Amino acid sequence: MDEKLEREKERKTGRRKSKRSVEESMELLEQLLAELEASETSLEDAFSLYEKGMKLAGEINERLQFVEEQMEVLEDRYAEPSL
Repeated sequence: MDEKLEREKERKTGRRKSKRSVEESMELLEQLLAELEASETSLEDAFSLYEKGMKLAGEINERLQFVEEQMEVLEDRYAEPSL
């Protein structure tokens, strides 16, 4: 994607593009969940983990939604016309 467009997207969404892959993000989310479920986690730590997890889940969702939209574009562009 063009660098100028990427900066504009960052400005509008307030988010920077993640350097992690979706798979790495999912693994990190699973780790956060395991920590959150640990009985020795304090309320303050649990809230912090919850907040991080929600942000991470939002990033993952955005990236998956983007891929889905791109797949639809490709399908529309290259699908054989039905007779």
